[in-house]
Amino acid sequence: MIYLDNAATTKVDPEAVEIMNKIYLEDFGNPSSLYDFGFKSEKHMNKARDLIAEVLKASPSEIFFTSCGSESNNIAILSQVTGNKNQEFITDVIEHSSVEQVFSKIEEKYPVHYINVDEKGFVSVDDIIEKINENTKLVSIMAVNNELGSVQPIEQIGIAIKKKNPKTLFHVDGIQSFGKIPLDLNKAKVDLFSISAHKLHGPKGVGALFARKGTPLKPVILGGGQENNISSGTENVAGIAALGFVASKAYQQIEENFKRLAELKEYLFEELSVIEDIKMNSTIENGSPYITNICFKDIKSEVLIHFLEQDEIYVSSGSACKKDKKSRVLEGIKIKKEYEEGCIRISFSDLTTREEVERFLDKLKEAVEEIRKIIRRK
Repeated sequence: MIYLDNAATTKVDPEAVEIMNKIYLEDFGNPSSLYDFGFKSEKHMNKARDLIAEVLKASPSEIFFTSCGSESNNIAILSQVTGNKNQEFITDVIEHSSVEQVFSKIEEKYPVHYINVDEKGFVSVDDIIEKINENTKLVSIMAVNNELGSVQPIEQIGIAIKKKNPKTLFHVDGIQSFGKIPLDLNKAKVDLFSISAHKLHGPKGVGALFARKGTPLKPVILGGGQENNISSGTENVAGIAALGFVASKAYQQIEENFKRLAELKEYLFEELSVIEDIKMNSTIENGSPYITNICFKDIKSEVLIHFLEQDEIYVSSGSACKKDKKSRVLEGIKIKKEYEEGCIRISFSDLTTREEVERFLDKLKEAVEEIRKIIRRK
């Protein structure tokens, strides 16, 4: 099997599985319990919190565990809705649905400014700053786009925001960047940063939120008041411990992995460039080496995906058409109509090898040629 859909989810690290199994079978107590058996679970959580704080150069008290990255995004954004009728918000047109849908709800009562992107998915810092005024409560920009891999200039944006209005908060959806793309949250003036475990060889069902000290937070789930009353519900101790482990491991290898996968993406681009009627929606410069989005003329992505899966090669659709609706990301970059139905996303992990990419390219070229023969014969 060749798995190239790592932006969707990743294989769980075997060492993380061992950590989880120990907790499931031995240290399974509720961390809220008053007895020492429950305290063992709390110690696992504290260790994970310390590890994540260390890689983010933050205080452990600024790390809150959640059920997933989507919950982290929801808490970060909705916490800033205060009821002040004059408050305004800023985001861009290609954010993840867990950000976009929150702002769709917010704009029923408050102004939300949506920043356009260029054909490769990059925002203009000037466009963002132009919209900031004394009423701007929050700016939310994702670090790496989940479909295109475009890496936004987060540090430049953060510095510019605080210069224009020091009271404006800056939220970054870091789910596709955490452990993969170096980012100093302090230099970038980031107030809120969302994390998900399963994009980084951790388990599904656990995430985290960095919230700089003094940043307002409100829960979106009410209950037992876990995580300092920010994310209620019995904590996923095993998942949290695994997240701490994979985060620490990823940051130890972040530069090495970035360099190797950047070279692999360059090779991928070179080989893809020989295919006729192809559009590259991703870039090498200022792009994540982990994500590549391409579109083919006279090809339906669903058909191409099924061709590849016959050889146990797995990539994802660029979501050009989902439930009769075009991808917001592809609409945002204004892709030409003749290409919009033929988009796929190829996403690497640190486990991806050159041999896998070579085999994928061979099968991709065969599939494209065969499908076009059928389509163009009609």
